[in-house]
Amino acid sequence: MVREKAIEALRKVSAVLTATGIKLNYLPLVKRLKKGDMFSMRIAASQLYADIYPRLDAEEKLRVHKKFKKLSADDTPMVRWGAAQAISSLCQHVTSESVHDFILPLLRELLNDKNDSVKVHAVGSSVHVVKYITDVSKITEHIVPALKQCYQNKTSWRLRFAVAESAASISSSLPK
Repeated sequence: MVREKAIEALRKVSAVLTATGIKLNYLPLVKRLKKGDMFSMRIAASQLYADIYPRLDAEEKLRVHKKFKKLSADDTPMVRWGAAQAISSLCQHVTSESVHDFILPLLRELLNDKNDSVKVHAVGSSVHVVKYITDVSKITEHIVPALKQCYQNKTSWRLRFAVAESAASISSSLPK
């Protein structure tokens, strides 16, 4: 609860910062959170990239890609599920090329994660990501097989339930 309120407050701050303020103050703050030793700090960092992404220059966007990729491969499952959640808001701000080249591979890895709670959050984010994929074959090649694997999971009813809840939304993005 405290982390969510802090993230909400930082999002409001980022909305009023200038590009210089983001570069000099906000990005270093997110960098410190990303390097934090407590997993909640790294979760917060993954949630904060989306709001500032549209106002970054190309070089900073590439750095954000690398940092977000590291967060989505963190050793701690809670950080990975935080990154899986954050993908849905990040995909709203990236180009369609970045969705294909950056977001889609991360989502595929998170859908194939060894931790079921990470997969559950990745399934939820896949509903949002498919809306931004312009090449339908990417959905059928990368997302659908991973979702089938999740649905066939015999040990996690939550994962199967998440796939069942998301199936209609995702299938509406596929050709008839």
